Amino acid sequence: MAYTPQTKLELNIHPTKLPTKQPTRKRETKMPVVSTTKDRPLCPAGPHLLKLMDVESKLMPGFETTVESENWIWQFHTKKVAEDGSPYEVTVFTRTHYGPARAKLTWLLDMMVPGITPEQAEGLDTDALIGQSFKAQIKHSKGIKDPTRTFAEVVFLEPLTPPAGAKPAAKKAEAEVEDDFADPFAEA
Repeated sequence: MAYTPQTKLELNIHPTKLPTKQPTRKRETKMPVVSTTKDRPLCPAGPHLLKLMDVESKLMPGFETTVESENWIWQFHTKKVAEDGSPYEVTVFTRTHYGPARAKLTWLLDMMVPGITPEQAEGLDTDALIGQSFKAQIKHSKGIKDPTRTFAEVVFLEPLTPPAGAKPAAKKAEAEVEDDFADPFAEA
């Protein structure tokens, strides 16, 4: 059979019926853009002056379980700055329960608010602690889940100024300390 235009019609293939490319419309919405963050620089080990910048509440899986529970992320900035000019950031992760001797929140608040009682801790507003400065000791620790990573860990904290409602003896002792250490974050 010879190829003729009528054969094309019989096969239902006609040049005018071929699919044509439709003009594309520009999208009105923008595509999401993926961004990456670089690892923040590791705070050097040793003595530092820290300032509490934020306390964030976050649901996180437990260490030995996948059940999520509320955790607090305490974010401190150092007086020392990294090569890029930004302060080093040191974070402390705690649960939300104060009282048990092995609880990290008990350990942290006992240093941040010397003489705190369980009754005072019960109603403590963490926002009242934001902006306070502390003398601190930082050490480096290997990650538990990933031993190839190194983290800056707070070993010791001491407030540079007495917290509101502190006992007079604590204020007197703190005044003696302030003679030696001025608050580096205080407004001049």
